[in-house]
Amino acid sequence: MRVLLLRKKLVDYDQTVRESGLTLYHGTNLLNLYEILRSGQLGSEVGRHGGVYERLGRFYVTLDADEAWRYADEASRDKTYFLPEDDVLFLVGGEDEEEGVLSTQSGISLEELKREIAGMDLRDQYVLLASLMFYLYGYDTYLPVVIMLTVKAPDLIENIYFDEDDVRDWLRSKEWRDVKEFERIIEVAKSDPDFSQWLQPAEGEEVKDPIEVAAEEVEDRFLETFPDAMEVSDSDVYEAAFHLLAKKIYLALINLAAQGDEEAKEILRQSKERVESFFFRDYVQLLSVGGAVAFVRLPNGTIQQINLKDGNALKEVQKIMEKQIAAWIRKLATAGTRTRVD
Repeated sequence: MRVLLLRKKLVDYDQTVRESGLTLYHGTNLLNLYEILRSGQLGSEVGRHGGVYERLGRFYVTLDADEAWRYADEASRDKTYFLPEDDVLFLVGGEDEEEGVLSTQSGISLEELKREIAGMDLRDQYVLLASLMFYLYGYDTYLPVVIMLTVKAPDLIENIYFDEDDVRDWLRSKEWRDVKEFERIIEVAKSDPDFSQWLQPAEGEEVKDPIEVAAEEVEDRFLETFPDAMEVSDSDVYEAAFHLLAKKIYLALINLAAQGDEEAKEILRQSKERVESFFFRDYVQLLSVGGAVAFVRLPNGTIQQINLKDGNALKEVQKIMEKQIAAWIRKLATAGTRTRVD
């Protein structure tokens, strides 16, 4: 369960980007790069930085190239991108196989496999073979990709929102490592009437810790939404409560800063240093971006650079995919009769 924070336009947070533009990075995998080039738009695959949160329908980016490579590595092995295990492993091994042991000889033959994929389009072939290799050998089979974007057009800058999860994470780091500073931030936020009223206990009640107040609201919302639910885990309640508290603190600081509160301005300035995640609120046509270059880490460790605005970009990606498919089939052909699955 999660209480989402409000999202704000980047230009509302940092006016300087109107003039300076941004260089942004998106960590993903080759499958998603192929989908982006086929659709011609950013946002066709996407999720937070790539990886676990793909399919949310928004294109997340970061200011940090190293962070983008980390998310690209995650996307290369994220189960989200592979076919369900039961849908793949019927191709190898029979029902009498030992548990956790599969044989490329007792199940479908390589000739049958080739016939099976012959009628598929390239994407489906790629996903099927990648999934086989993932479940049989545990390979990180999707090649990691980082896309570098240069964004300067005013309409695109207006379409970029920053991810307030970064502000939440910054506040959480204060709670964990600098409790006194976290408490000071809350005291500053209490100068905002709305935030102060939210924390105000009902008559006869004791003053509660702000996270307890948020947790009670989260639980009430949960029960209103799911009246037949038996229970919700404490960890889920805490996660959602901290989301809600961070949102309340942030909005209070924004209101106070607008009124000239110097302490609130300073806290927001510090939190800005932690914000490095952004997303395009709406789909963006690839050709409308000032510059778009993909860096693909090939199986041998070298990096292939592809200009995504070049007319041959899709063909270059298709060639890489075809080479991977051929290598996977060779691997299956030369594998031993049995391969243990971890």
